[in-house]
Order: sequence, then C-alpha cells, then structure tokens
Amino acid sequence: MIGILITGVFPVASHVREAFLAEYVIYFVWLTLSESWNLVGGYAGLLNLGLVAFFGIGAIVASLAFVAGFSLIPAMIIAGCVGSIFALVLIPTFRLRTDYFAIATLVIPVIVKPLVEYFTKKESFACNA
Repeated sequence: MIGILITGVFPVASHVREAFLAEYVIYFVWLTLSESWNLVGGYAGLLNLGLVAFFGIGAIVASLAFVAGFSLIPAMIIAGCVGSIFALVLIPTFRLRTDYFAIATLVIPVIVKPLVEYFTKKESFACNA
C-alpha cells in the first residue's frame, strides 16, 4: 500500500525531467492495460478484443477535456466516468461466451474508430486555430 502511495505521489511531489515523466506514464498505461487483460482474459476466461476501444475513448475524452481548459485531475476523472458509462452500456456482452464474446467485443473498436478519428481531426484543428 505504501509503495502505491509513493508511486502516485512521486511525479507530483518531485521535479523530475519531462522525459522521465513521459516514460513513467507509458509504463503505467501498459500496466493498466495488462491488468485489464488479466481480469477479463485470466480470471473470467474470456477473449476480449475490445479493450483498445476503452483506451481510445479515455484518451480522446481526456484530450478534449484538456483542450476545453480542464487540468490533469479533472480530465482524468471525466475520462474515467465516460469510460465507465461506455462499459455499462456494454454489460449485455458478458452474457455471451466463447467465440461469440470475442466477435462482439471485436465490433466495439470498429464502431469507436471513426469517432476517435473524427475527434482527433477536430481537436488538431482546434489547437492550431
């Protein structure tokens, strides 16, 4: 517990180089993705191919919150809430088993990809204006 607290407070409390902080963030992104795969694939025994959709939605919502003027913590909370709402909508897919669950979760990123591309293009124009 103390290690988790130190890990969360370290980047905020100390003045570290930006390159180190970027590597630190990427490390925890991969750690989060691996744990989500462990929960669904390992403990539940399901082949989930839609995890990237949650990753993309969280990234887009957080970046849109940054563009709107929110700071880091509120942007993360907003992105987490939107991801949670998206997960609640997809609860019926947990009734499916084996190949049907894999196909249903493979459709999710296919549907989300155009939305991510649209908001990415829109955001890049907003930043350049």
